[in-house]
Amino acid sequence: MKKILVGAAIGAIALAGVAAAAPANALACGTSALLVNGSPDNGATNELTWYSPTGTVLETIPMGPDQGYGDIALSKDALTVYGVGGDVVDVVDAATGTVKSTFTLTGPAAGVGGWDGAAIRPDGKLIIGSNQSTQVFTVDTATGASTLFFDYTDLPGIIDAYTTGDFATMDNGDEIALGSLDDDSTQYNAIIRIHPDGTGIILGTVNEAWGAGRVDADLQLAGQDGTIRKIALADLPTVAGSSALTETDVVNAGAAESLWGAAGTKDAGTQECVTLPDTGLNTGTALTVGLIAAGLGLAGAASIVIARRKRA
Repeated sequence: MKKILVGAAIGAIALAGVAAAAPANALACGTSALLVNGSPDNGATNELTWYSPTGTVLETIPMGPDQGYGDIALSKDALTVYGVGGDVVDVVDAATGTVKSTFTLTGPAAGVGGWDGAAIRPDGKLIIGSNQSTQVFTVDTATGASTLFFDYTDLPGIIDAYTTGDFATMDNGDEIALGSLDDDSTQYNAIIRIHPDGTGIILGTVNEAWGAGRVDADLQLAGQDGTIRKIALADLPTVAGSSALTETDVVNAGAAESLWGAAGTKDAGTQECVTLPDTGLNTGTALTVGLIAAGLGLAGAASIVIARRKRA
């Protein structure tokens, strides 16, 4: 009987480890996906939606009535969402949609408001842009302290501009930004490449997008018209240009109001999986190992029962 209990206990412990390692509605570590924040009913309710690289809905996570963010950023481990809108930034559990904590912007970004572009950079800082300002800022997520990063009016010929969608970091350190630019004769939506030295160039024009994120080898854009489109990162120009960039439809996600912002699992580079202190395995591996351990534990209990019956 003791051996039966031991086998069952091993299975129970393993199953408990599985539950702790990977909640049922958490995105498996290392999964490539686009996270979109928005509303399926024009603002009556708010939600987070995970889309696969091909546009399949992987998970929908409801949020509270006060979580209608202008845009979102995703932590490098894809477990935390930063919701921006005003001076107070929400730190949200990506698996449940629950606000875990908040921090307040200080420095030059304080009081700007209208934040509708956000992403996490490889250095862990938040980069944010506003529809109320030509300036882009980086923010320390531990303190809320902000620093001026770039001004769209530093682009040649631009007299006015604002962020329309989002940011993503390229492997060479360049920041890709979506903006609405005005050159005194035409206002248009464009992708801008901002170099690490603080200089920038306009790459070309695109459909208006309210969010963007790196997914696999693509930049995916959450369009104002409710369509998610993509541009291959390899096809993004490295020199200035004004031509329309080639976009490919991924999926029509719904009404225009449903897509307010987006973040990709590779916005800050390769996704970092959480390391479990007791095993050193990432969450995806821990889930597999946990299931195996659970199976072994339960199988062990079953074999002991069978053996006892045979002996009987």
